[in-house]
This record gives sequence, C-alpha cells and structure tokens, in this order.
Amino acid sequence: MSNQQQHESWERAVQEAIRSLRFGSVVVTMHEGKVTQIEKREKIRPEESRRHEALVPNQTEKPTLNGRPS
Repeated sequence: MSNQQQHESWERAVQEAIRSLRFGSVVVTMHEGKVTQIEKREKIRPEESRRHEALVPNQTEKPTLNGRPS
C-alpha cells in the first residue's frame, strides 16, 4: 500500500469515528509524522436515554384509545 493510500485509509477511519459519535471524543496518535492509532471514546449519558425513552413509545405496548386498549 502506498503512502497516499495509507493516508486516505486513516483519513476515512477518522471520519467514520467522528460520524459514529454522538457524545465523546476521537484521539489521533501520531509518531514521527505518521498516524499510529485512532481512539474513539464514547460517552453514554443516562439522562439523555431517559429523554429518548419519553419521545419513543415502547414497541411492546399496544396502542390505546382514551386509556383503553384499541
């Protein structure tokens, strides 16, 4: 693999790590001017999941009409 291909490969990996994060960080480690490692640290926030649950109905519950099952 050429240096250009390696560069493009690392670039794609960093972009994908960034795209896939909602909360967190991406750390790129360099050694002698070359990327040697990419770390993705994702944060999971319980209060965010509670807000999400309030907005998305439970898929196992049956729809109701005026408090009664339909």
